[in-house]
Amino acid sequence: MGNFEPMMDIPSGTYFTQFDSGVNFNENLLVELFDHIEQHKIKMPIAQVFTIDESHKAHLLMGCNAANGKIVVVN
Repeated sequence: MGNFEPMMDIPSGTYFTQFDSGVNFNENLLVELFDHIEQHKIKMPIAQVFTIDESHKAHLLMGCNAANGKIVVVN
């Protein structure tokens, strides 16, 4: 990955999306969030898990708004 060239390595017709709430948070806030989730036993429903090679399938599932849970992509 050290020689990653986005203009050359990303196939034509590929689009990336990102959500940014504009909120900058630090590590302490993230730790507090996970502590809260653990303390209150909050369960995150996972709709489907994809490999990084299947990320296009994850994006399609997200696009059709039918996941009914979190879409997880693992390396």
